[in-house]
Order: sequence, then structure tokens, then C-alpha cells
Amino acid sequence: MTAPSGNCSAGLDSEARQALARFYKFLDTLPAEERTVFVLRQIEGMDLHEIAVAIGMSLATVKRRLSRARNQLTSRIQVDSALRPMHRG
Repeated sequence: MTAPSGNCSAGLDSEARQALARFYKFLDTLPAEERTVFVLRQIEGMDLHEIAVAIGMSLATVKRRLSRARNQLTSRIQVDSALRPMHRG
């Protein structure tokens, strides 16, 4: 997955754009199914039931994959000095 360009990051300062690019690099390190669930939930705003139907997984599996993705991203964000202040969790 590549970081958004153009209008999405146009209003961001250089530091914020760099932090966003690092976040997308972290996101790219997730296994594909965990990344897909995370993106559908956190970026696309789909609810868990919609995700389960869209990708043909049980609700329990979607919840597990989302939890793993969040945990992995949180761990990576906590050690990144630029992203850590932006983390709300």
C-alpha cells in the first residue's frame, strides 16, 4: 500500500507527511489479511459485519485479525519518535 498523495496530504506539513509515509510503511509490513481488515475498518470506515461479508470471513476472524493488526501497529508506533505523539491509544 502506498501513502496517499495529492489532495489527501496537501494540507500537511513536511513532518506530518513524513510521519504518514512511515505509518504506511508499517502498514505494509502487516500480513495481507490483517492489513486488509485494518484498512477496511480504520480507513474506509466499514463496520465489522460489512468486512466479514465483503471478504468472506467469519466475524470472529475479522475481530482477531483487526486486533492483531492494531497490536502490531501500536508496537511499531510506540518506538517511532515521530509517530508516538500522534498515537491516541
